[in-house]
Amino acid sequence: MLVVGNRTGPEDISCLENTSSKASNWCSREKIRHFQVSAMDRASLYEPFIYMTTRLNPVQNKTAFPQLSTLSKLTQKNNRGEAM
Repeated sequence: MLVVGNRTGPEDISCLENTSSKASNWCSREKIRHFQVSAMDRASLYEPFIYMTTRLNPVQNKTAFPQLSTLSKLTQKNNRGEAM
């Protein structure tokens, strides 16, 4: 779960800062990631979407095909033997 806060504009900075600090305090207590973005600034949206996708599809450390890892180990051993 993550919280995305949309910055609108510089209408009332003090009210925006107060709301933002309340949101980030709540998120830290609940151990949830908090992002401040602007819908008008596309680059600010990248980080929350990257975070969300890495949580949904974690990077695999091991191959799903153990035969391939065994084959690559054998190939590496053969290459080392030829280099010596």
